[in-house]
Amino acid sequence: MSMVSGMRVMAAHWAPAFAAFTSAVKVSASQNHQMVAFQAMSLKYAYKCTFTAPAHQQLGSRRRVAITAAGDGATASSFKLIVYSKEDCPLCDKLKEKLEAILDRAAFMPSILSDVELEIRDVSTNPAWKAAYSMSVPVLAVASSDGSNEREVPRPSPRLTADMLEKHLDKHLKS
Repeated sequence: MSMVSGMRVMAAHWAPAFAAFTSAVKVSASQNHQMVAFQAMSLKYAYKCTFTAPAHQQLGSRRRVAITAAGDGATASSFKLIVYSKEDCPLCDKLKEKLEAILDRAAFMPSILSDVELEIRDVSTNPAWKAAYSMSVPVLAVASSDGSNEREVPRPSPRLTADMLEKHLDKHLKS
């Protein structure tokens, strides 16, 4: 079975195999369930696994495991999001915060944004950027990972939540 970004696999028998790759373990108990979450690293994929089992069961028992492929960690990002901003710009700061939250979440929830790099460009540092964007910041653009083929993304409303902004980006990045 090939692991494709976005594929979710439910398999109880894979837990011991991934335990060998455990890089971080967090255990929390709530009511009558014990929750164990860890990140498993393999040579090609990063996985986020969550085990849920009733507290009265032994650790060696079978439990449901959700394994999500987060993408190929060995390759560079497929494209980058560029935010043209300037100092003392509340709209710019809010957009940057939302984008950082979306990209942090995308690291564990596969999406088109899983392999995206965020670049913040201050328009005051480059005369060409200042002439083009100083009166319209924040401006969101997308480019290939090497910086070529840059194009603007339609300006999102400042009132969009992070989830709505993610949908906006999905819509415009797929086209």
